[in-house]
Amino acid sequence: MVAAIFSQPLAPAQEAAILFAEDRDAEALLLLQGLIGNIAANADPQLWRLALDLYRITGDKGGFDRTSAAFVARVDAAHPEWDPSVDESRLIPELRRDGKAFVELVGDLDVTGAIALNAQDVLSQHAIVRIDATRLQSLDKQACSVLFDTTVRLMEAGGGIHVTGAGRLAHCLQKLLATNTAFRPAWDLLLKLWQLKDEEREYARAALEYSLAVGTQPPEWEPVVIPVVGIAAIEEKRGEPRYQLGPEVLRLSGTISSSQDFHLKELQNFALDRKYVNVDFTYLRRIDVAGARALVTLANGLIREGKVMRLLRQNSLILALLRLLELNHSVVCTPLAR
Repeated sequence: MVAAIFSQPLAPAQEAAILFAEDRDAEALLLLQGLIGNIAANADPQLWRLALDLYRITGDKGGFDRTSAAFVARVDAAHPEWDPSVDESRLIPELRRDGKAFVELVGDLDVTGAIALNAQDVLSQHAIVRIDATRLQSLDKQACSVLFDTTVRLMEAGGGIHVTGAGRLAHCLQKLLATNTAFRPAWDLLLKLWQLKDEEREYARAALEYSLAVGTQPPEWEPVVIPVVGIAAIEEKRGEPRYQLGPEVLRLSGTISSSQDFHLKELQNFALDRKYVNVDFTYLRRIDVAGARALVTLANGLIREGKVMRLLRQNSLILALLRLLELNHSVVCTPLAR
């Protein structure tokens, strides 16, 4: 039983958060669907947001659309965005969803769909192209090859690529590699993706996995030198001077699956000489209970040291888990989607 690891009975939102942390997404969604389908319980916005985040994480756009419409009607709230990590207003018009330089990867991408992407005039008529993978479910080997060739061709022509839904694309590539371990185009595309996102840490991890899979030396990190448009950085607004040089925000990504995860060690080092400790959860998909306990212990300790701790843009399931584990209320949390 989920509740067996806690001494007190769990609220429904907490139980769903634990199921999610244990990688039991289907059970968590079934629980939430039953709750929001119950007229006595479905006015609680938190339950709806948990369900919506699960649909986002699992890539179920149909379920998300149906639930978000019911959410708006029942709770009288603003219509949720499918990908709240992307602020369309902060992109140039050509890169927005209705823009001429926007290309979307949808559903199960096979070679036919990939060739359609390959042939679009958008790839040759714009200096910067946005490729959105938030609704991608899977891609086969041929589609992967075409997509990689298209990406390389655009970069070699001096174009820029802005990728949204990078985590979703990486997840689909990892699923493909799970059954095709030595398939080089998938590794190449995964490495290119992390270069485009300027994610050196994720690149290094993928490079090591690649080297173990094919028995070669891991490729070295090289920064992308073509124009790449991203989301504007978080600005620190305060009257006090900065306490140190270097990035103001530590970004977490992927999955934290133990109390010894390298993300937690990075956070500990990041916080050493900082008064303001800002941690971006936008690309963190999941954290298990052990990892969450360690994170809460670390965050609460930093608060006791007098530091200002901000956890930014976490999904509602992660936030519910951290609150359950008694995250200090002095830690400022700003959820990814409201």
